[in-house]
Amino acid sequence: MLTPLFELSQNEDNVAIIIKAPYANIADTEVYVEDTDFRFCSSPYYLRLHFPGQIKETEYTSGKYDSDKGQFTFIVNKINQGEHFPDLDLISKLLIPPNNHRVAKPGIEVLSESGNLSDDEDDDENDWFIEQEIQHQQNDGNIDTSTQTHGYGFANKTKGTLSIMKDEFSEVLDITDPDHTCIKDRCHLSWKQEQDDFDEDQYLADLMIPEQQEVIQALIQYTPCWKTNPDDRTQVSASEQEIMKQLGNREYLLGSQEKCAALLSLVNILYAYCYDVRTTQGEHTVESAWTINKLSSTLCWLQSFTSLKQVLISNMRRSLCYPLYREWRLNCAVQDDVRIILSQGKRSILKCLLSIHTMFNNSEPRYLLNQLYIVDYCIWIQQVSDKRIQNLADALNEVTISKSDLRFDLEELETAAHIVQEEEMERALCNHVSTLVLCSNSEQSDSSNSSSSSSSSSGDESSDSDDESDSLSSSDEEDKTHTKMQSLDSDDTVDSD
Repeated sequence: MLTPLFELSQNEDNVAIIIKAPYANIADTEVYVEDTDFRFCSSPYYLRLHFPGQIKETEYTSGKYDSDKGQFTFIVNKINQGEHFPDLDLISKLLIPPNNHRVAKPGIEVLSESGNLSDDEDDDENDWFIEQEIQHQQNDGNIDTSTQTHGYGFANKTKGTLSIMKDEFSEVLDITDPDHTCIKDRCHLSWKQEQDDFDEDQYLADLMIPEQQEVIQALIQYTPCWKTNPDDRTQVSASEQEIMKQLGNREYLLGSQEKCAALLSLVNILYAYCYDVRTTQGEHTVESAWTINKLSSTLCWLQSFTSLKQVLISNMRRSLCYPLYREWRLNCAVQDDVRIILSQGKRSILKCLLSIHTMFNNSEPRYLLNQLYIVDYCIWIQQVSDKRIQNLADALNEVTISKSDLRFDLEELETAAHIVQEEEMERALCNHVSTLVLCSNSEQSDSSNSSSSSSSSSGDESSDSDDESDSLSSSDEEDKTHTKMQSLDSDDTVDSD
């Protein structure tokens, strides 16, 4: 039987149920209404809903079929007139789960009482700040730890699955033997790997190169959809409801510590998702699934956390090791994105998870991560109380991470880089000044040579003028002497006569 796509709406007195069943056999259609249950059967479709309030079939109850649209519309009455039924848009929460489910993960217990679906409101509001010790089974000497398996997946309830699917998971996990690696060792191994993978040159390039800074500044200033359209974050679209319908519903029995660990890992996953949205400016790429997988140590190392600070340190370290853009201020912007999404409530979180689910389904073999984590998160988050999520958002707002917390010596690197930059600037300035001085000296030398040449030319002209004057004087003297001699000769001639 197929589960049809459906929509729900309500007023003070009634609930409207619209069921889209274009291939239904109208003649065999049956509807059953009792207490909180609604059942619809019209081959090949079957739908069973569990409402948060009581409904009944009365003389005002109606049903019709629109053949053009291929959909049924049923109006059922509320027993308590004026009662508001919450979360009618979270359709997975309304689907009645089958009695036998989660065969692959028998560790997740099922509750038979519907009243236990809601999250416990009495949990400590401040437990996000407490460093909690994860209890490990003590080895008394008789336990063979080489064969002991450890949990992973949602709430760490899955065991033994990865040992028979090593080839498939080797492409999406950095951890090599999760079944025999305890949570504490996973943390140490991931930390060591990050220390080895951190690239100082890449970090400084994003920090110091002007062109890179321009790109990163644009990413920091980008406004994601949860800021531009916050109202849309409170509504689930038709396509998202279709995915939720396929996911169905499950019930989870988790202790307080397990709930806390599940929510901390949720923050870890959301951080990776927000990083991808901001760095792609809302346009997911073929690398988006890889980015989310790689930046979340929950998804990459099957790691669990005991505090929000530990979560953020892990996310920020990986954000400075693996993706294209590795910049501290970008990390801080992503942290604020996660806080905003949490403060918007479970629907905003659900939209992020459904987006991740779609990307992983289209990125083989990351669809396996959907089975380990994302599907359960999509269903479970609908059951978590709004109060608990708001407490988580408030707690995240109080957490401050410093560069020294990451243990990459970022401050020392930046200081050294700035010193080198200043020295290079001083060197460049000195070279520039030296060039200017050389140019100035060259100009002065050329000017001096020009003046000397001019003076020499003037002296030569003066000498030539003097020589010419002397020559003229000498010529005049000769002329006078010649004239005088002629005069004497003339006198002699006269006397002779």
